[in-house]
Amino acid sequence: ADRQVFNVVLPLIRADLALTDQAMGLIATTFTAVYGILVPFAGMAGDLIDRRKVVFLSLVVFSLGTLLTGVASSFLLLLLFRGVATGAGEAFYSPAAASLIGSAHERTRARALSIHQTANYTGIVLGSLVAGWVGQTWGWRAAFLVFGVGGLAWSVLLYVRARHFILPERHGPSNCSIPTEEPGLHRGQFSEALRLVLTTPALLGQLLAFGGLVFVIVGFLTWSPTLLYERFRLSLADAGCFSVFYHHLLAYVGVVGAGWATDRLIDKWPRVRLYAMAFGLIASGPCIWWGAQTTNLSELYIALALFGLFRGIYDSGIFAAIFDFVDDR
Repeated sequence: ADRQVFNVVLPLIRADLALTDQAMGLIATTFTAVYGILVPFAGMAGDLIDRRKVVFLSLVVFSLGTLLTGVASSFLLLLLFRGVATGAGEAFYSPAAASLIGSAHERTRARALSIHQTANYTGIVLGSLVAGWVGQTWGWRAAFLVFGVGGLAWSVLLYVRARHFILPERHGPSNCSIPTEEPGLHRGQFSEALRLVLTTPALLGQLLAFGGLVFVIVGFLTWSPTLLYERFRLSLADAGCFSVFYHHLLAYVGVVGAGWATDRLIDKWPRVRLYAMAFGLIASGPCIWWGAQTTNLSELYIALALFGLFRGIYDSGIFAAIFDFVDDR
């Protein structure tokens, strides 16, 4: 939800601080760049430190970044608080969280991670709706303050609950030819992980495919609320909500359905998750093109919904498929 606040109130920030589209785009790009650069280090942190602490600290950092974005008075402060601080905080969440969930759910791994992915969808949709309503009612700064305070409160609750969670034992994957070693040996060695990725075609393909999807998703989430607000004259709340609602509604169906199906088929077809991901990614292309070309609002919603369905099929394996080739260390 925090990630989408900026995108929904972008027109208000741009007008209030007299910024250009290029400046707003640079802030979003900086967020993504910081996120991408720090993710490998986040994975190393999850190997070296208690993953529960990594998740908690990531929530604190990106919630503080969101809170401080609400008091930013210049482009540079926006770039620092939104682009750097929030991006850095969010980078450390996914590796540790996915590792915890994947280790705790072996036979139902894709389903468990798919359900976790639906939280991302729900947060984006509800966050867009709330941010749009708060922004048009009390201003864009209030939207960041609401989500920043809410995130800090949630991090405290998570910390209290996570203390009672027993960390699962780490073990080897079903499709990995590399023998599993005792936990603690070579932990956090970045060179070992990099070598594994570069010498395993399935992992390298996932890396390139995910990079392509993120390239599209960042542009979609950043500018689609503004597109509906300015081109189709929707209110800020409606633009924020409907720019992502139909997309993520069908994504629910895709991610949960594909997660359930691939869990059932994985023993018979060990690469079924990769095939499902490839299908979802390829099928998304025409939907994106259709949505970008149409001038009809209903057609745009249909295109975004179909994009969401196929994107959900792809998302069902983004973490589970990695566990098929990499041991839990």
